[in-house]
Amino acid sequence: MSLNVLFLLRNSFVLLISLMLIIISESAGTKLKEELVLLSIFEQEQNISKIKNRNFN
Repeated sequence: MSLNVLFLLRNSFVLLISLMLIIISESAGTKLKEELVLLSIFEQEQNISKIKNRNFN
């Protein structure tokens, strides 16, 4: 194989790996956002229950 073909294959491989990493990081970011939203909702529910307990006492 010529040197140009080897460089083309290497660059294609690097591009493929880069795209895979971008996709993985995007999906991880989405998952993290979902978990943060759920945590926020849970904390709000905890705060509401604390306020209700204070009002009943």
